[in-house]
Amino acid sequence: MEVITKTLAPRDPAPLFALPNYDGKNVILRDQAGKPVLLFFYAKNEIAACEQLLLELRDRLSEFTALNTLVLAISLDSPTEHQQFAQQHRITFALLADHQAKVSQEYGVCYQEIQQDQPSLIYTRSFFLLDFNQQIANIFTQANCQNQVQAALDHIRNHLAPQPLVHVQMQAPVLLIPNVFSPEFCRHLINVWETQGHGDSGFMKREGNKTVGYIDHTFKTREDHFVKDEGLKANLDYFMKRRVFPQIKKAFEFDVTRREDYKIASYTSENGGFFRAHRDNTTGGTAHRKFAMTLNLNTEEYEGGYLRFPEYGPYQYRPDTGSAVIFNCSLLHEATDVIKGRRFVLLCFFYGEAEAEARRQYELAAQNDYSQVVMKTAS
Repeated sequence: MEVITKTLAPRDPAPLFALPNYDGKNVILRDQAGKPVLLFFYAKNEIAACEQLLLELRDRLSEFTALNTLVLAISLDSPTEHQQFAQQHRITFALLADHQAKVSQEYGVCYQEIQQDQPSLIYTRSFFLLDFNQQIANIFTQANCQNQVQAALDHIRNHLAPQPLVHVQMQAPVLLIPNVFSPEFCRHLINVWETQGHGDSGFMKREGNKTVGYIDHTFKTREDHFVKDEGLKANLDYFMKRRVFPQIKKAFEFDVTRREDYKIASYTSENGGFFRAHRDNTTGGTAHRKFAMTLNLNTEEYEGGYLRFPEYGPYQYRPDTGSAVIFNCSLLHEATDVIKGRRFVLLCFFYGEAEAEARRQYELAAQNDYSQVVMKTAS
């Protein structure tokens, strides 16, 4: 059972912070990227249950160190109180002072409730495990496991263990974002495709100064569902703004403010589902596209179906279920044949305000409503 707090859930980015350690030096979370980080939030050193978990972390710190995992404990105690506690119990990992509870509230483990007509501060002891990119890999509390420390170690060993060094000679300039969606949400999107309609998917070509849609099954074989449900659009927008757009900003220094329609797409081995090598921004009606997203919904259920960027070598990309590939629309890319089963993906194009204005000017000049071209292609 996944645990969520008042503000966060697994797959969300971890809120950044800088907090003082018991030695007076600030620990800046952003500087710890590149390795797993275990955050232990608790109320006070003096509470027996909190002390017990701190001592367990102390006694098992070597196990976390062997897995290249940083342990940070965060409470409402002051740096002075932390220093006394660390000296008394021979604790060497960081004890961070969140004296005003600002960070604890951001993580949703500390909040006020009215009890017997009086405000009461509630603090829930919680462990947050962050991955290499400071995305929340899991949350452990008494609500979902008996031994949070052991559960964290097991998750690291199974999913975040140190990997062997790899000599990379060439790669496409793409961004891989793991665990954007849960498996359950991926399955929901597939069900939408199966039950709410889908149609043959074409592609854009230039015809004079117009952008027109074509269907050519020797070049592309795919069936799309354009997401029309407003509630589902809102859910997808929420995940994009929370889990995808910040990563695009960090990797490419680009602020995404606009998107095209979401498409749930299917490639099937029955008709050799594929999309031959192409670029996504080569017409007047598509020049506004800045980044493309392919988010796999069922990677374990098909064979073939890779993304390939032939300008950057023979390498093939196929992220796990719920994970996304983001790339610039100017890159030549291909969706290779699905050779067994059916591949489902969520697709979308992203852009910003400057591109939106350029798109508007093109449509006015060319009298070409690109959105209608797209919808007619696969309605």
